[in-house]
Amino acid sequence: MDHNHQLANEEFVQFLQSHRSVNTGDLEHAILMHRVGIRIPQIVNLQAYQAGGYNKMRYTEKDLRNVVDQFHRNALEVGDASQVLAYLDGRANDSQSRLDYQYFGDVLVFDSTYRTNAYRKPLVILVSVNHHYVTTIFGYALIADETKDTYKWVLETFLEAMEKKHLSQLLLMEMLQ
Repeated sequence: MDHNHQLANEEFVQFLQSHRSVNTGDLEHAILMHRVGIRIPQIVNLQAYQAGGYNKMRYTEKDLRNVVDQFHRNALEVGDASQVLAYLDGRANDSQSRLDYQYFGDVLVFDSTYRTNAYRKPLVILVSVNHHYVTTIFGYALIADETKDTYKWVLETFLEAMEKKHLSQLLLMEMLQ
């Protein structure tokens, strides 16, 4: 095939967008190193050394940073989920949240902030206003999806944690519609 331009020298091929990609092995290795605190530039230096030089790598530092960041945004890690669940479990036993809910839980605002957190997952916040017109947070949940069953589970779990003080059945049914 004839080209209407001069081809890139071998040493510059790694910088062509069409030739750049992080292979699965390098990505998995980078993610493991990044989890234990090794910074992306150091990971790239090590991978370049293992490959026999930067010119033998098929990606740049920016490419690796982008795919590692994308991986972290897409994955809610097991350790993070455990920490969140432990915190929420502690909040479920927090008598102040229950007390506030007993006094100010007549109206419950169920706010779903869509994917603005680090994991790009919906964050549900259950709040109301106290007698001083100050927002009172009763609970929250980081959820994996936005299905009716998930929201129903959040509300049922919340009400159980609040010692079964239910909202009016009509309001609860409207919230689940």
